[in-house]
Amino acid sequence: MCVVNHIFALSHGVANALQAKHIDLKNCVTMSENLIKELAIMRENFKPIYEEAGKLAAEIGATLSIPRRTGRQTLRANFDTEDCCEYYKLSVFLPFLDYFTSQLHERFMKHKGILQNIEVFLPFQVVKASDSEIARAIKEVMQQWPDDVISTEVGFLNEVKM
Repeated sequence: MCVVNHIFALSHGVANALQAKHIDLKNCVTMSENLIKELAIMRENFKPIYEEAGKLAAEIGATLSIPRRTGRQTLRANFDTEDCCEYYKLSVFLPFLDYFTSQLHERFMKHKGILQNIEVFLPFQVVKASDSEIARAIKEVMQQWPDDVISTEVGFLNEVKM
């Protein structure tokens, strides 16, 4: 519960941005990038989360301990460690964190390239972009949305240059 609490507390801003009336995908991608960086920092610092879990366990009269291990265990994590903190880091924290991070990548970071291609066509960007950047963006957009682009690459490029 402490693991989920810490991770969801960090992701609260992204969740709120996604539930807003006017969703800004670029902002969500940027927030997701920042969240992934924060989760990478959190990945290296499990000790405070473990200590918080220990305090909560002590409040109800329980102690944190490693479950018993067997030689041939296939249905539960069977990590070879004697340190309780390390065991819960390996069996609970890291798998949840890895899954959460992979979902962020899958749901948001794949849109980053598409957004970069679309941004090239914005007036303040198109004046700064080189012909090769514009041509690359046109090619990507035509591959992404072939039914929506009714021009050839050359025609599209000339239209953008106007």
